[in-house]
Order: sequence, then structure tokens, then C-alpha cells
Amino acid sequence: MSDADDLADLLAELTVSLVLELHPAIADLVMPGHFRPAGAPAAAVFLRPLEGEPTHRSGPPSLAVAELAADAAEAAHARLGYGRREGNPFLPGLALAAFYLVEARRSGAFGLGALTGGRVRAYPLAPDEANHDPPLLPGTAAIRAWYPVEGAPQACIELRLSPSPA
Repeated sequence: MSDADDLADLLAELTVSLVLELHPAIADLVMPGHFRPAGAPAAAVFLRPLEGEPTHRSGPPSLAVAELAADAAEAAHARLGYGRREGNPFLPGLALAAFYLVEARRSGAFGLGALTGGRVRAYPLAPDEANHDPPLLPGTAAIRAWYPVEGAPQACIELRLSPSPA
């Protein structure tokens, strides 16, 4: 196995672990059906520094990242004990957002700094909410992930990042 394969395995496992940790935010959205990817995912990172103007970066993930998120969602589905005939349309989006946070923690990507080790809260967003920038307090950030799935083409999750309480 190569270093790249080892890194991919580590990122996948860390992503699944974070999905399991954040899953309570979407647990009540379980419903009958299988929610397979059905479109191009996208992600955005919003940062509101203590001083200065808010910034954001957005775009589609690479094919490898989209596949890693879909695989992480499937692994989380199994570990969470979902039945054979039930699913959660927000699980792939949660997995994609979780991957971005895992990668930010690992590499320092996206300029989130210490926020990656602070408080993290997950929220499923209604389609109209997902189309507006999040209202962030100074010194906070958000990661949004849109992962269209069969039956829920507008599925969007937001992770809110804030500093650890002192």
C-alpha cells in the first residue's frame, strides 16, 4: 500500500468518525428510501475574522473527494444501524462537510486556524436558507456542503465553527 492509499484510508476513517459524532443533528430526518448521489456536489467555506471583511471560497469537490464522501456516508449508514429500507438524505452532505473539516484540521486548509479545534455544530438547511450567506459572528466560520441525492436534490448541511469556550 502506498502513502497516498494510507492517507486516503485515514481521511476516510476520520470523516466517518466525525459524521458519527455530528449525526444527532440530522438523526430525526431518517425516512424510508435510499438516497444515492444524484448530481454534482459543492462546498463553501465562510470565514468571518475578528477584524476585517468576511470571506468565502466555494466550488465543486474533486471526483475523489466526492467519492470519499459518498463512501463515508455509506459506512456511517451501516455503523449507525439504519435499516435496510431507511436512509437520510442529509448523510452524504454531512459526510462532505465533515471531510472538509477533517482536511482543514489535518492540513490547515481554508485558513480556519484554531476554529477547526473549537466547537462544531451541524445544521440541515432548507433550500432557501442554503442560497444565502450564513450570518456569522466575528471570529467564527461555516462549512456548507450541498450533495444532491435521489429524492432530495437540494440537500445542504452547514457546520458552524466557533472558538472553544475559555
